[in-house]
Amino acid sequence: MGLDIIFRGRVARGGSVDILIAGMLLMSGPSRTPATLTQESRKSSEPAEMLVTQEGFLAISSPRGWIRTDGPGLAYFVPPQKGKGQPLVWIYISSAPIGPTEEAKDLKAYIDSDKAEFKQRFRNAVVQEEVPLTLRDTTHAAPVLTFRSGEKRNAIEQVVHVGESARVLTFVLSATEQSAFENALPTFQKFASSYRGSITTTDK
Repeated sequence: MGLDIIFRGRVARGGSVDILIAGMLLMSGPSRTPATLTQESRKSSEPAEMLVTQEGFLAISSPRGWIRTDGPGLAYFVPPQKGKGQPLVWIYISSAPIGPTEEAKDLKAYIDSDKAEFKQRFRNAVVQEEVPLTLRDTTHAAPVLTFRSGEKRNAIEQVVHVGESARVLTFVLSATEQSAFENALPTFQKFASSYRGSITTTDK
């Protein structure tokens, strides 16, 4: 799949992913998900899936009905489709280091850099701050930005930013068409809000 349509230029880590999904389960505690999620997703007895990535494990539920396959970042998902052409919409997880010795010192610095680079790359770029997304079983609200390039190609992305001690995780919905983006948005937001934490295997 061509990666030139990942237009924010931030898919720097992870590479092609191993499409294994661990059979490990992380049982949930009392649920504190956003009111927009379905009653089924708020059941405290629902287990959390553990995704295997090149940097360790992510406690997050895969987008329902989507397929994990090779692609950019730590994990890459596409909806079912006929044929082998480039999908109109996809979801991926990426990461970038933060800290005293890194270019971005913290989550805010990373987001500011992300916005600045995007606006520099696209003359008609628009970056919109959305309502922060509450993560499952936490009180943490993750910053959400929507990036519009103003071009027919590289149309639109929504990015949920999660700051950890030594990295930023980004959950990204990317689409080449507005209608595909809007149709996938509920699935993406449910997916991103299901994140509960990670176990990293790389040295920071």
